[in-house]
Amino acid sequence: RYASAAGWRATATGAHVQAVEFFQLALAQQVELADEEHAKLQEAMARELYFLDRLTEAVAASARARAIRVARGDATGVGSVCHTLSLYEYYNADREHADRHAAEAIRLLEPSDDLVELGHAYATEAYLAIQRNDLRRADEILEHLTGVNEATGDFVLRLRADMLHSIRDVVAGRKDARKRVLEVAAVGLQAGEYYPASTTYSLLVYCDVEQRRFAEARELLRTSLPLATEHDIRICAVWQLGAQARLNLLTGDWDQAIRDADVMLGPE
Repeated sequence: RYASAAGWRATATGAHVQAVEFFQLALAQQVELADEEHAKLQEAMARELYFLDRLTEAVAASARARAIRVARGDATGVGSVCHTLSLYEYYNADREHADRHAAEAIRLLEPSDDLVELGHAYATEAYLAIQRNDLRRADEILEHLTGVNEATGDFVLRLRADMLHSIRDVVAGRKDARKRVLEVAAVGLQAGEYYPASTTYSLLVYCDVEQRRFAEARELLRTSLPLATEHDIRICAVWQLGAQARLNLLTGDWDQAIRDADVMLGPE
């Protein structure tokens, strides 16, 4: 009981390492948990493991939560797990399963009354489409997301929708889009939503390097990497370090590129 409470408290304060330790302690106890409580603990632990870039463990915890909800016949709960599991699989380099879970999430959540979760499922599908440069599919899903977003008024969902719309425009080459992305990140930071802001920076710096805005990428990394490190959002720190390694490679600083790559591939 106390380990669970401590885990939820650690989650609320962004203490991701401690949250994982408390949730693991809670789940290790030889007590019978109600299915809903068990699923929620597994989902919470998966999210914290994802923040820490412990992706294989995040996928496993999320899959356990999904199995519990499938056994209960909880279609909405399964859909909710699937759109987060999709992201964990994507970052863990399993695009096939990421696409499958994203599609399942939408299929299960569209008939439900949980519009916030449906909105996040649309956001995940749009994100995957943008990442494969399928802007036609992204636009189709973003249109659905806009309607759901307006109906819910949920702040985090709106932040995520704004980020995806602006990143989509960066990928498409719109000149004014980069400024809009930075404005979206600033809104997140002001509200204390550090993960959405850090994710926004991650996607933008990737695009900057891809589209050869090297000076802008380097300037952004001076802000984004310390932010991800300070708030222990390692998944974003690793992504941004990868962008920095590629930036250094493309601009001729090969020694630093190797050092960045070594840090990424290291044990921690």
